[in-house]
Formats: sequence, structure tokens, C-alpha cells
Amino acid sequence: MSAITEQELKKQIRSNEFDNLYFIYGNESYLKKHYLEALIKKIVDDSFKDFNLHTFDGKGIDMKEVALAVEALPMMSERSCVVIKDIKPTELGDGGKDALISVVSDIPETCIVIICALTVEAEGKGWKELISAFDKYGSTVKLEKMSRQELSKYVIKGAKSRGFEIDMGLADYFISIVGDSMTNVLNELEKVCANATDGKIKKENIDAVTVKTAEVKIFELSKNLVSGNSDKAFAILDSLMKQREEPISVLATIITSYVDMYRAKVASSGGHRPEEAAKVFNYGKNDFRLKNGAKNASKMSMDSLRRSLDVLADADEKLKSTTVDGRFILEETMMKLFLLANGEKVC
Repeated sequence: MSAITEQELKKQIRSNEFDNLYFIYGNESYLKKHYLEALIKKIVDDSFKDFNLHTFDGKGIDMKEVALAVEALPMMSERSCVVIKDIKPTELGDGGKDALISVVSDIPETCIVIICALTVEAEGKGWKELISAFDKYGSTVKLEKMSRQELSKYVIKGAKSRGFEIDMGLADYFISIVGDSMTNVLNELEKVCANATDGKIKKENIDAVTVKTAEVKIFELSKNLVSGNSDKAFAILDSLMKQREEPISVLATIITSYVDMYRAKVASSGGHRPEEAAKVFNYGKNDFRLKNGAKNASKMSMDSLRRSLDVLADADEKLKSTTVDGRFILEETMMKLFLLANGEKVC
């Protein structure tokens, strides 16, 4: 038993050949929920769900109750299922962590345990030991967000299943607007298909109904600052504030955008392509960010980018250590970034 792929998990579900333990984690919320529900549906007979499905929330979990549920014999069925959602090693304590490992190390054949990190990241203190135990005694599956190209293909397939066509370039444009969350992609695709009328999705159908994610808006904000369109940048900030986005989250994404630009600029100055830099900095499926960063930073000097990062670091410190209005700090920071992009110096 060890780490398995999404395809291997699909095969097990189709064939009804299950391991006694599954740990589902990763950064794609839609897929985690989808496979948790798919496993439960196949493992537990609906008629006896009240008897054979035991669900525990990680917060305040009692491992003695979990152990009793795992040992309980199924009612009028071949197996029972114990589901544990969103455990956090730091909240389990040493005793709770040891108790959980003890439970999963000796699961009876009549029970299948599914541990799912639905809304928590399986990273940081305590996780390494738990994941090693889950690998040892069962199957772990990490469900990650698709790359932009994979998502574009998924959109083409999804549109086709709904009776519509969309070309690869337009699918990529659609992803650039709605972001990489599959839940959001599916919701927005439904709206686009409802807006299309002749079996073919056009750009105007996408523009008419899709809602840009906050992250996409913030990246656009940064792009407009660099290109000299301050009016557009401040208009985007205004819309973000009306959506009640937290200033510290907005600044964090602006910083990410400028770090991407700086890394792309460094790579370019050394004669390297953005794709090469993406590998060095472990961008994985998000290598498109450095390609965009290279385009956005093409007219900025290295010195201007370095000074911009200094301005952003100063803003980050102010947001986290003062009571000054967050919007004011963002506006001041954006003006400084705009001036630096235009070759001017700031204090």
C-alpha cells in the first residue's frame, strides 16, 4: 500500500476493490469532495447508511469513539465506512496522533476508513508522520489543481458534453478569467453555455456572463500598474474593496505578481526562458505565471523591479503592524509602483 494516482482511485471505485484505508488530500477542493462522495456511494448501501456510515469532524475529535466505530460490525451489509474530515495534527496532540495511527494500523476487513483533508492543507507540523503512516497502512491520493492546458482541455470536453464547441484558445481565455478552481470553472461554464445560442461558444458569450475571480482581478491590477494604466488599476482596486476583499490578501497577490516578474526578468537577463526559471522555482503546473511575468516586466528595468519589491515589503509591514486604514496603504503603494514603472524615483 502506498500513494496512488487519481486514475488508480477511479479504477478501484469502478471495480469495487477497495483498500481498508484512504487518505485524500491536495489543493483541488472539487476533486477531493467528488472522490469522497464517490467512495461513500460505492462502499455504503443507502438503505443502511444510518447504521454503517460514521462521520467525524477533525475538530475536537474523540479517538475512542473513532476506534469503536471502526470495530463495530456492519448492519446487513458487507462493510461499514468511517469518514474523518479535516484533522489537524497540531490539534490532535501526541496522544491523539498516536491513537489515530494505532486505529489505522489495524482496521478490520469489515470496515473502510476514509480520511479527507477537505478544507485543510496537509502541510506543516505533524503531517509528515501521519502521511507516512497512511502510506504504510493504506492508500494516499493527492488531488492537485490541473495545469492551465489541462483545464482548457477539460473545458472543451465539458462544453462538448453540453452540446457546444469551444476552441483551445478561447478555452484558455476562459480559464484566464475564471481561475483554476474546478468548482468555479464548472459553474461559469454552465453560464456561458446558457448564453451561447448556435452550438458554438464565442468570446462575447464569455465576456457577457463570466465573473473574474479576485486573484485574476489583482493580477490585472498589477499588469495595469506596470503598463502605465493607473486609472484602470485603481478602478480594479475599488471593485475589490466593494467585494470586501481583505487588503492584506490583495497585497499578497500583488507581491506574488511582482515576484513572478522579477524572477522572469532575472532569467531573461541571464539568457534563460521563463519555462526554465519555472522549473528552478518549482512552479509546476503554474509555469504560465512566469511567461506572463516576462511580458509584464519587459519594459521595466531590474532596478525598478527591485525597488518595487522594497515598496511592497514596506507596505506588508505597515499592514501587519499599524492601525492605518488598509485601503490607504494599498493606494499609496500602488501609486509608488506606478511611478517606478514609469522610471521615476520614490521616497
